[in-house]
Amino acid sequence: MMFLERLIQTGMKDNPIYYSLEYSWFAKDDLWLPNCTAFACSRSSEAAGRNVKQQIPRTNAQTWYEKSNWRGSTVPQVGAIAVWGGGKYGHVGIVERINEDGSVVISQSNYTRASKEAMIANYFVLGTYRPEVGKVTKYIGWTFLGYLINPYINDIRTKRDPAKHQIEVTKEKVRARKGPNGEIYSGLFIPIGLYDVLEEDGDWVRVDDNVWFSKGDWATDYPAEKKEEEDMPELVKIVKDPNYNYRWSLDGNRYGDKYDVTVMGGFGDEKLKADGWEEVLAVNGSLFYTYDGKHYAHGVEKSRGVINQELEMSCVTDSFEVMALGMDYNGGLTFKKTKDICAEIWEYYGAVTGEFGIMKDGQKAEWGKEVFSQQYNDISGRTIIGTDKEGNYLSYSLAGVSGSSGLRGAELYDLCKSLGFWNAICFDGGGSVFRRVNGVKDITTTRKVKNCVLLYRKKRNVEEELAQMKTALEEAEKGLKTMTQKYNEVCQFNVKLTAENEKLKEDARLLTDTNNKLLSAYGEINKILKGVI
Repeated sequence: MMFLERLIQTGMKDNPIYYSLEYSWFAKDDLWLPNCTAFACSRSSEAAGRNVKQQIPRTNAQTWYEKSNWRGSTVPQVGAIAVWGGGKYGHVGIVERINEDGSVVISQSNYTRASKEAMIANYFVLGTYRPEVGKVTKYIGWTFLGYLINPYINDIRTKRDPAKHQIEVTKEKVRARKGPNGEIYSGLFIPIGLYDVLEEDGDWVRVDDNVWFSKGDWATDYPAEKKEEEDMPELVKIVKDPNYNYRWSLDGNRYGDKYDVTVMGGFGDEKLKADGWEEVLAVNGSLFYTYDGKHYAHGVEKSRGVINQELEMSCVTDSFEVMALGMDYNGGLTFKKTKDICAEIWEYYGAVTGEFGIMKDGQKAEWGKEVFSQQYNDISGRTIIGTDKEGNYLSYSLAGVSGSSGLRGAELYDLCKSLGFWNAICFDGGGSVFRRVNGVKDITTTRKVKNCVLLYRKKRNVEEELAQMKTALEEAEKGLKTMTQKYNEVCQFNVKLTAENEKLKEDARLLTDTNNKLLSAYGEINKILKGVI
């Protein structure tokens, strides 16, 4: 979830998130606002874009840091819950902004039973602090305990440093314990992302404070010496180099129990590679579904010039109104509806149906959002392929967990427009997000998928291209010469045919004259015979 800071109380009044037991344990009796726990519980749901009530301790504020399953940290992140201990109840607030000087802006609501004016003044309060764990914060006067990181906010992500031993968390709930031999928690919420390994003990690692996590099957280990995988931006722009030719391809398997599922890292177009093409980009393709107990494809219709998808499977026509991506034999991309791509499928080297469309020729074209409304409306990781107005290629990849982190479909048009897209299609997201740029994986899918969209390039050989053009010109000249010869023969035949036609016309005229003379003679003879009789 992209974090939207709250620096004013506008929009809180009568907001069900702040005045409903559905979103807060504390929205009742005398614990309506102003109250720090009621505010922090509701504000966490608002910031996360989902109800997190069940993940908030139903206890006094100062016990939250110990009792919460959310990851504790001494380092602030936007949307995190700041926790203080002191007095009878302690205090909590929400980190709204991190200033360049290291101070943090925290929103809060302070409990009071005083006058109406005091209640209004304490309803929504902003404070700027420099809290350090174990030290008393001057403004509040209580000891700062730390931050509880909201796992559904992905604005702040650890950047990978190849020089450090790091671990990539791929699930939002992990096994954890306090200290190397402490009590094990079955499900601690932490944000998906990369973390520096501070200490290691067998299968357990410490990545923050005194909290240890079990690597298990929820994380990928990156030893310090593994430096080839560099952090890359969410947007990759490939400006077409005039010294190269480019070609898009698609690799994938047919869907069904009898076919193998391919891991993203194994995809590639062996035919192009054997011909000297080098891979520039590889991203996950689209979705597959089951329908009425039968497998049917919402994905590859054709790859590498070969039809490899069972389009006759049940209900595949449901996706005909969804945007599809076609890769023509000249290497370019075509953004059309699936039904239009299928109608001329033999014109394409490869084609794949998207999850839904985003843009077509600079205009919003969310084709398919009704067919796959859940995928459109849910927050999720996203894979977007497109072009800018000049025809350069753009790839946007954002890792995320479906329903927990990433972006919603409704956010993608404005995002793509701001990033310079002219055409854009959205493929499968969530655990299927994968990207490999120039052979380096910067985002790795957490599950196996069925297909992959690929971009290759090959250095232009001017002499070879000129030779090919010369050969094509020679072939064209031969063809023109043959056509000219055939044309002349037809003309000659036409002249002969015209002459024969004129002769036939003259013969017909003579025959008509002779016939007329015979008829006239016959008439005279007939008169003579009548006179004799």
